[in-house]
Amino acid sequence: MTGEERPRRGGSPAKKSIIRAFEHGDINQYVQWSVGKRPQEELYKLSDDPEQLNNLAADPVFGEIKSGMREILFTRLTQDNDTRISGGDIFWPAVEIQQPASVA
Repeated sequence: MTGEERPRRGGSPAKKSIIRAFEHGDINQYVQWSVGKRPQEELYKLSDDPEQLNNLAADPVFGEIKSGMREILFTRLTQDNDTRISGGDIFWPAVEIQQPASVA
């Protein structure tokens, strides 16, 4: 890639990550971040990783933190009778569809 073909560098963290991936030949990782299937669990240390690129969920160091967060989540889902926990039917209220107003 020549200097004329090189994209203009800006201050966006996403743009910097794309350029860095392209320069290192790791564009597949960018594609995965953009449109790939998300992992079941994600955990990021925002003070060190504000772009949320380094998923710490598999790191055993954070196991206790994940357990605590999981407990809070499932407690709330249970309190709200969330169908992902209760197994109940999903309820979508009927919505009356309005016809567009005619222009006179």
